[in-house]
Amino acid sequence: MDDLKRNFRYRLFEILPGAISWLILIFPIVGAFFFPRAVSVFITLYVLFWFFRSLKSSAFLIYSYYKSKKMSAMNWSRPLTFFTNNPPIPNTDFEKSIEARVHELKENGLFKNSTDIYHVVLLATYKEDKEVLESSIEAIKQVDFPLDRIILVLATEERDRMRAETNASYLKDRFQGVFGHFLHFMHPANVPGELQAKGANITHACTNAAKFLKDLGIDFSDVIVTTLDADNRPHPTYFSNLTFNYLIEPKRGRRSYQPLAFFFNNIWDVPFTNRLISLANTFWYLAESGESTHLFNASVYAQSLDTLVAEDFWSRQTIVEDLHQYWRTYFHFKGDHEVLPLFVPVYQDALQNRTYFTSLIGQYRQLRRWAWGASEIPYVIIKMWRERKYLKFWPNFTKFIYLFYIQLTWATAPIIIFFNNSIPTYLNPQFGNSVFAYNISQSIYAILTLMLIGIAVSLWVSMLSLPRPVGRFGRLRFFSSLLQWVLLPFVTLIYGAIPAIDAQTRLMLNKPLGFVVTEKVRKG
Repeated sequence: MDDLKRNFRYRLFEILPGAISWLILIFPIVGAFFFPRAVSVFITLYVLFWFFRSLKSSAFLIYSYYKSKKMSAMNWSRPLTFFTNNPPIPNTDFEKSIEARVHELKENGLFKNSTDIYHVVLLATYKEDKEVLESSIEAIKQVDFPLDRIILVLATEERDRMRAETNASYLKDRFQGVFGHFLHFMHPANVPGELQAKGANITHACTNAAKFLKDLGIDFSDVIVTTLDADNRPHPTYFSNLTFNYLIEPKRGRRSYQPLAFFFNNIWDVPFTNRLISLANTFWYLAESGESTHLFNASVYAQSLDTLVAEDFWSRQTIVEDLHQYWRTYFHFKGDHEVLPLFVPVYQDALQNRTYFTSLIGQYRQLRRWAWGASEIPYVIIKMWRERKYLKFWPNFTKFIYLFYIQLTWATAPIIIFFNNSIPTYLNPQFGNSVFAYNISQSIYAILTLMLIGIAVSLWVSMLSLPRPVGRFGRLRFFSSLLQWVLLPFVTLIYGAIPAIDAQTRLMLNKPLGFVVTEKVRKG
């Protein structure tokens, strides 16, 4: 991948995540016949660990939710005036802290004027209808940042030339004169060395946008690039919030900026399973943003244009360009790279295809593609070893362990928790009738009961954050939908563990997944 050859050593590390996941899953089954007590203790410790993890995630979920409400409600125009030649007199402690930071930036020669900042918005699309794109661009039009300093870039694919040209022509006419510039770049098909995926598309578009901005004489360090999918709708405060966080950060070029992903656009139009998964994903991003030391790039994120140019934009050889971009930037700056949470949302679609059944299948395929992030493990192991002289051991080690932990628990936790101590007790009836097995089962039952706290927190945040359905039975539909959380263990088993095991097994067997575009439709 990129600068690494997929040799024998690389292949061994590709096998590693799947092999360990399968060992974790097989161990209770085989061990139930030979050492059932050890299996029961292992399962109990696993469930107990997940219980403490769920408590921690619930705490960060609550923290991030309330912080997002505060950040989204703020008027960021006044904080941005402190980054001008005529700053106001600070009235609050927050404004005084901004003034102090601006003074520090000026002393170190790192000050930038907010009126010099431009935003490039890469809107990647392939086979989407113009209605999906139009609603996303309309949302960008409603932001509180000056539109004349927003450059909208429509990134289309030659493989869908007819639709791409039709959509581009319509959208250019529809939004004529709204933004500073509206650019359209079509990524050519069948380029040698490229995978047909998003990374190659946005790299082609951003390369051409950079040439355009260079001709205008714009400093690349004054340009922030945000990547959006066709269905993404930024919150009105997104660009002003992003600008503030960019300007106030001394190492702004070595940071990525991550908004919250709220899968709410069409939440009431999708099957209940897809709705529950979308909520779970939303809450996952909220919790991860609260615990920002573990935050990776995901879906929508922003970086400075000078950084993107320095690292040759995105990888053209992966289907998980967001996670891989994190590691590319991390190694490019010798470990001096962090993802900063913005705590303002970019609203996205819950997965919806044209029929109920294909929506269920499409959801599985999307999650399997996300689980292909396990393919980052060999890349990270080899790069960390090669760059070990330049990387600090402990931060480096903890980041890798967290990456590995995510992949393993994604594939194994739903299964271990769902079946828990029933595995050794049913497979080994003699052990199942013992006092030890009874005590272990009671302990696990108590832990699982306490884990309902996490579901209760998620249900509560659902009630606070979900948009209300409209129509005659909207209120009844809203409250009845809260009952869907009862099905969370079954949904995470089918749409959590199985897609992850599928992806990791394909990686083990050297069966590349390929990039399957998520169909995006809107209910009429």
